[in-house]
Amino acid sequence: MIAKEKLNILCSLEQTAEKYADRVAVSDVNQELTWKELVKKAQVIGAELSEKVQPGNPVPVLLEKSSETLAVMLGIVYAGCFYVPVNPMNPTERLRKIMEKLDPEVIISDEKGKEQLAAVGNGLENKVMRPIVTSMVRVVMLSTNLRSWLMTITALPLLIRKSSSHWI
Repeated sequence: MIAKEKLNILCSLEQTAEKYADRVAVSDVNQELTWKELVKKAQVIGAELSEKVQPGNPVPVLLEKSSETLAVMLGIVYAGCFYVPVNPMNPTERLRKIMEKLDPEVIISDEKGKEQLAAVGNGLENKVMRPIVTSMVRVVMLSTNLRSWLMTITALPLLIRKSSSHWI
């Protein structure tokens, strides 16, 4: 067990995902994510972000609340950065002041947010990181009997199902 002083949000997330892998972690009107899916999605997002942002920097998240937004926020932490939730309902002047203070390398937003940032000016819309297609690979869970039978066959390719997912 990890000492409490060394436990952080990502360790806690991964421990929970190990323990409750196939339980629903978060859901909204569009989708639900299991703990395993949430961690995987956050890790993919974090890997993508780490190529674009230096660790320790702020990453504004200009999105409506959703399960995808949570995955984005956790992905930002995986990239070694910190997320700054920005209310999409903020007036243009407030957005301008927030972005001036943060001076972000990247802003996570959807098309609507990109339009808001264009209205702010200063080329902020060019910093928007828009939807990334991730291939979430889920191992098809086989029943116990079928799984044990399949284990006896050598050189059997893994059965996988790919599903595309977008985050904004």
